[in-house]
Amino acid sequence: MVVPLVMVFFSNLGSKNAKVTKAGHDKSVMYAKGRHYSRNDCERLVRKLVIDGILTEQLYVTAMDTAVCYVKLGKFARNILDGSKKVSSLTPSLNMWWF
Repeated sequence: MVVPLVMVFFSNLGSKNAKVTKAGHDKSVMYAKGRHYSRNDCERLVRKLVIDGILTEQLYVTAMDTAVCYVKLGKFARNILDGSKKVSSLTPSLNMWWF
């Protein structure tokens, strides 16, 4: 599944944004897991997940010349799910809230 990057932020911050609820992201087990963190901290963690290959970014340019970023599971996502890899953060307060 490919989702807009901004939806990952809003969903994990616990947003009741109409797009989040319409897409059913508020039903996800990961919904609002990062509600105690700032949007900047959430963005940093998602960027780290991309760098570590857990998420993969896909950038598109729309007809209106706007860049849109989508993310999907990366090649190391399965390792997180089966417990063979852990996510660590450069910020101790963020450590492991994603999983």
